[in-house]
Amino acid sequence: MYREAGRTSATPVDRPNTLFNDVHSVLHNVTQDLAQFRILAQENDEARRAEIDALRKKMENERLEHSEQLNKFRYEFEDFVHGEVGETCEQIELLSKIELKEKVDKRDQVEELKDVLRTLKENCRHVSSEWTQMETRIRHERPSCAEEVAKFDVDRIRAVNREESSRRSDA
Repeated sequence: MYREAGRTSATPVDRPNTLFNDVHSVLHNVTQDLAQFRILAQENDEARRAEIDALRKKMENERLEHSEQLNKFRYEFEDFVHGEVGETCEQIELLSKIELKEKVDKRDQVEELKDVLRTLKENCRHVSSEWTQMETRIRHERPSCAEEVAKFDVDRIRAVNREESSRRSDA
């Protein structure tokens, strides 16, 4: 023990070797925390990759289903139009045969044909309108697969950049 002006103090030799234990303990804890954060980040990254892959598969399935629906609609529309056109052609042929008959019968047939053609026009307008609405909805309301994948990739790049910058700032 040193004595200075009536004071006593412990010499460095008398102190226990625990001077840096707290610092070592903190450093050890920080290192363990960093390792845990790194593992957590890797697990989160893997989960995001799996989620992105699942979303890509889902989008591909939806695209295929959508294509199938469009093709089915197109074939049904073509069948409908061909049927209506065939029916109209048959009625026109019937009209040309009936022209030789009396005028009253002829007028009745012409009026009936006009009604059928008017209905056909309305049906064609309706189908065309529905088709246009469907195309508009597809083009403007649903984001494309490429846009969705690009958003996921940008978010992933930002996360990686944040992780790297946090590592640098921790270092």
